Amino acid sequence: MLSDLVSLNVEGANFIAPTELPLFNPHDGNKIKTIKGTLLYGRNGSGKSTIAKGFRVLKGEQELVDLKVTCKDDNGLVIDLSENEKNRIFVFDEDFVNNNVKLQNDHLDTIIMLGKQVDLTEKLEEAEIEKAKATDEYEKQKNLVDKYNDRTDVNSPKFYLDEILNNLKGDNNWAGRDKIIKEGRQNTRVAEDTYQQFMELRPKESKYELLINFENKMQELKRAKSGISVISATVPILSQKYITFNCTRNRITKP
Repeated sequence: MLSDLVSLNVEGANFIAPTELPLFNPHDGNKIKTIKGTLLYGRNGSGKSTIAKGFRVLKGEQELVDLKVTCKDDNGLVIDLSENEKNRIFVFDEDFVNNNVKLQNDHLDTIIMLGKQVDLTEKLEEAEIEKAKATDEYEKQKNLVDKYNDRTDVNSPKFYLDEILNNLKGDNNWAGRDKIIKEGRQNTRVAEDTYQQFMELRPKESKYELLINFENKMQELKRAKSGISVISATVPILSQKYITFNCTRNRITKP
C-alpha cells in the first residue's frame, strides 16, 4: 500500500548504480515515527529532478527507458501500487510549473495563470499567430484584387477593356463610321459590351486596307444616293415555265 512506502529505489540518469533513498524512513533511533513529509535538498545536478521524474514513472505518468524505479516498504519488499494509489501521487516539479503556471507580463501588473488557463493562453497565442498569417495572406490577396480592379493598372483586365472602348469611340473610329452608315446625328454609343459583337470577326485584310475599302464603299454609297451612279446591271427576264401569282387582298391565286 502507498502508506507502507518507506524508500524509493532509483537506477539511471544521475544514479548510475541502483540507489535506495529512504525518503520516508520511520525509524528514529529506537523510536518509530509517522513521517508526513521529507525535505530533500542538494546542489544543481545532484539528482533532485531525477527523483521527481522517478515518482512520475512510479505513477505511470511518464515512461523513461533509462530510468528504473521501484518503491519498497520497511522490510525492503517491493510494493505494487494499485491504480487508485498511483492517482494519489502528485508531482509538483519544474515540468509541472512549466506546463501549468504561466506569467503574463502586463507592464507593472503581472498576471499568474494556472491549470487550464495556461492551455487557453497557449491556444490564444497560437490563434494570434494564425490570425497574423491569415491577415498577411488577406492583405496580399486584397492588393492583388485591388490591382485587378484598378483600371489604370496594366495588370487589370479593365485597363485593356478601356483601351478597346477608347479605340471604338471617336469620329475616326467605329462609333463615327457607324453613325455615317446609319445617317445618325451623333456617334453611335459605345457600351462596355459593344466589343463583344466583333469577337467572332476574323478579317483577312489589315486595318489600313479595311479603312481604304470602307472609304471606297462610302463614296460609292454617296454617289448612289445622289443619283450620280448609274445602275448598269440588266434586270433578268423570268422564263415562261415559272408560274406567277397575283396577290389580291392578301390572297394568292393563280392567273
